[in-house]
Amino acid sequence: MQNLNPDFIQQIRLLYPNASESFFTAMSEAALTSVRLNPFKPTGVFENETIIPWCSEGRILQNRPSFIADPLFHAGAYYVQESSSMFLKHALETVFKLLREPRNQNLKVLDLCAAPGGKSTLIASTLEKADFLLANEIIKTRFPVLKENLIKWGTINYACSSLDPKAFKPLTSFFDVIVADAPCSGEGLFRKDPSAMKEWSLQAVDMCAARQKRIIEDIIPSLKPGGILIYSTCTFNKKEDEEQVQYLINQGFESIPLNIPSDWNIEECENQSYKFPYHLQKGEGFFISCLRKPEEAEGRVTYKHKSLNFCNKNTAAPIKEWFIQESDFAITNYSDTYYAMEEAHTRIFEVLIGSGIIQTAGMAIGELDKKKQLIPEHELALSIHKNLSIQKAELSLEQAHLFLRKQNLLLNDLEPGWYLASYQSMAMGWIKVLGNRVNNYLPSNYRVLKEL
Repeated sequence: MQNLNPDFIQQIRLLYPNASESFFTAMSEAALTSVRLNPFKPTGVFENETIIPWCSEGRILQNRPSFIADPLFHAGAYYVQESSSMFLKHALETVFKLLREPRNQNLKVLDLCAAPGGKSTLIASTLEKADFLLANEIIKTRFPVLKENLIKWGTINYACSSLDPKAFKPLTSFFDVIVADAPCSGEGLFRKDPSAMKEWSLQAVDMCAARQKRIIEDIIPSLKPGGILIYSTCTFNKKEDEEQVQYLINQGFESIPLNIPSDWNIEECENQSYKFPYHLQKGEGFFISCLRKPEEAEGRVTYKHKSLNFCNKNTAAPIKEWFIQESDFAITNYSDTYYAMEEAHTRIFEVLIGSGIIQTAGMAIGELDKKKQLIPEHELALSIHKNLSIQKAELSLEQAHLFLRKQNLLLNDLEPGWYLASYQSMAMGWIKVLGNRVNNYLPSNYRVLKEL
């Protein structure tokens, strides 16, 4: 405890008067390494590791591998995520069931503070085909990594934005679920992030609590009456946790029990909130609460929308050939790039663009050259919806490392054309064979600079 702020020590002793020493002992232990498997890209990787009880795709690893050197990581076969935060999966399954029961409705979900993408990819794994996710990151410098991780995950029923919560004002009563993993003082990260420990102070806690309240106040109007707010932090103090929940309850929100098995060893707090302190869990610190907005009578809500430029059948036909036959996608274009989206989501995209939330709609597919042949985008390579008959160039580990470093590949006996650069049958991106030359189309900003 020698490096801990004395105010933090006192705070924990007040929170856990009978278990504070156990808390600090556990806090001094090494952090665990855990991953969450992508259910849409099964590979068998980590299949023998310990399953996290509240997330069937979660695994606790015995040893930490070099993720950056694993082509399957870059292909989106799994996401490196802290085990406690995967409890969101159990919360989502509970609230989704609750919302669907009346009329089996399709859901619109906002992940408000989404970067780097752990919770967004978890949400994407839990949604049904006709549901929709908007992943938003307030801090613009963190937006690219959010977009990259969602592209790796491979689904199509989402959009990304980078806006302050108050910018969602035009979307009154729009979302069924809002996940607000609020910026916090980071007490639950002290074990694995010493810098968070150095930056902590009682003043920082007050500042975070004030910011969290502003975020909540700004985003509540965008939640439908009867919709559910999932509020979470990675901290322990009551100002950022229980007091924020109490504020919502004072506004008429109702807390939702999550029916947790006792052997999960999760602390239940006041108002059916849940906390993951170090002495009870092997993962990092986490707090979560699910709260339902009161039902209220209101008039019909109308939204601004902008009609999209959808392609006719003749233009869309050669593009749709790049997708599996069962896909029912609408095709649109901006400038020279074509995009695909679920037919069921066209109206959602028109509202998001018309309201200024996003600028382009759908998954980037590529451009058509002068011969009307597609020049495919990286996003298409990692999509779970691409045509399974697209030819692959199966790479060795050494060749996969060359691809990820965007270096030259020497591949023999391949006919000219586009290929998916694959490792263990998992696509990492595009290459194009031109006679004796192979062009590597991995985007430069995804290039691995480290020696592998």
